[in-house]
Amino acid sequence: MISNEPDRLLLDRFAFERHGEWLPRTWLFTVADWLGYRYLSFRARIVLLDGKVSSIAYGIAPELGFPIQVNEIVAVQSVHGFWSPYRRSIEVTSADDESPQYRIAGGNDPFGDGRRGRKQFLHTTYTFDAPVDLTSRAFRLDLSCFWSLRGCRSAGQLAPLTWQDKQAIDAATIARLQGAGPCPDKILAGRVRYLLDLDLLLLEITNSRTERINEEGQDLDEYYSDYRVVEKLRGNSQRTWNSVRSRDWIPSPTDPTQRIFNLARNTPPGPGNRELMFTNLDYYSCALIPATPSALSIVRGAAQAPRRAEDESVSGLQ
Repeated sequence: MISNEPDRLLLDRFAFERHGEWLPRTWLFTVADWLGYRYLSFRARIVLLDGKVSSIAYGIAPELGFPIQVNEIVAVQSVHGFWSPYRRSIEVTSADDESPQYRIAGGNDPFGDGRRGRKQFLHTTYTFDAPVDLTSRAFRLDLSCFWSLRGCRSAGQLAPLTWQDKQAIDAATIARLQGAGPCPDKILAGRVRYLLDLDLLLLEITNSRTERINEEGQDLDEYYSDYRVVEKLRGNSQRTWNSVRSRDWIPSPTDPTQRIFNLARNTPPGPGNRELMFTNLDYYSCALIPATPSALSIVRGAAQAPRRAEDESVSGLQ
């Protein structure tokens, strides 16, 4: 790791000696910032396996804080697949389905309160077999803002190509979710290949019904289905699937705090129909997909990526 952290800590100590307490920002830091002297940290990691590169990662942080990864405004990591210890749930966003080999998480300050002054952050995760023309864009940075008078205020300044890619992925995701086929076959291979803790079941609907519920003071009609397990395609789920509720609203790809209507469950199928159910992970959309012959062919034929220790998902850091 390369950082001017020791110099920054000296400023912290000087501020403490002058004021008698640790202050997040004093006149000393303000003047230093005006003069173009500010904190910078660059973290890089390469994992070798049998003499070959197995994983690579880097991160850039414009603020001092711990753990370092949480403060990184731009971060990139290569993986083989996605898994978590003890099969803990991992979020699978609609954008992850749209671009399973080149995933870009981004948005406002991850702390949520803006106290670090960041407008955006970009954390890119790409798979070992992702196209080079995509992955290379995550390494094309513009660091000139670190030496400008205003400093780096957003991740888009540092990684403009990655920011453009995120915008394009989000736009394509929204178009798919609001189109005629919100859960196409193309998303299936990515799920089965890269989500290593996936449970995948072939289910048949035995009963379906509408029930009136009260949600946040509003009376709503919700659709419920009972299923029988026809086949366990992946994983080892032992659950029974009764009273499964269809989700009417799903998080928006551009802002997870906002919701869009779930067209995929607008007209749920009735008894006798078969569906693929993806479980054990937290899916933003398309947890249930019609078990068409083409869909079954894809999930049966998809090869799973290797499970490597360096790909372990750590909550809040990946």
